[in-house]
Amino acid sequence: MKNPTLQTAAFVWPAAFVWPAAFVWPAAFVWTLALMWTLAATNASAAPIEASAVAAIPGAQAYQDSYDLEAGGKLEEALVALRGVPTGEQGTYVFALRKAWLNYTTGRYDAAIKGYQEAMGLAPSAVEPKLGIMLPQMALRRWLDVEKSAQAVLGVDAKSYLGTSRLAFALYNLGRYAEAEKQYRAVLVAYPSDVEMRAGLAWSLLQRGERSAAAKEFSNVLGVAPRHASAAAGARAAQ
Repeated sequence: MKNPTLQTAAFVWPAAFVWPAAFVWPAAFVWTLALMWTLAATNASAAPIEASAVAAIPGAQAYQDSYDLEAGGKLEEALVALRGVPTGEQGTYVFALRKAWLNYTTGRYDAAIKGYQEAMGLAPSAVEPKLGIMLPQMALRRWLDVEKSAQAVLGVDAKSYLGTSRLAFALYNLGRYAEAEKQYRAVLVAYPSDVEMRAGLAWSLLQRGERSAAAKEFSNVLGVAPRHASAAAGARAAQ
């Protein structure tokens, strides 16, 4: 029996078990933080940032144009804008990370993986590219690679939500349901209200033949999220 939420031919975002439903931007990505810092600095100052000051910083406007275009849903244009960063600045960690993200969002998964690997080489201790590389790996359904990347994250940050939840998702897709159950339970210790993780736990239990325990967990999800499609499908399957 397969989890119906996992059978889409074209993978976009993991339908369940990866991040909370309210999560919008992956917190690990540095360019989002950079934008937030820029906004914070603007609000903290009585005077707006002068255009001439921005122009004096190599590549700053190209980055800003890229952020603005992405925010408007123009992903291809955002990638083109990023290429406006001066050649001498394109060997930096932030550029590699930003380019990898935009390659991922535009469906260039192999290029995204290469970009995240480049970022890792530039900052070996950084967690961000280790988290980021899992996105194109999941899109390509390279579950063994996802498992390896998740373990790398957990080696640096043992309590990483994304590292643990994505490891659970990879193990589930590899058919290693007992191991997946263990990881889902680990996340739920810290995030007991996370319905995606609880649905993942329920599916893992169901795949192991523990129908009664699975039905209880699906019911727990539906009790607080009655429109949760995966839990509803699981509840029917567990009958």
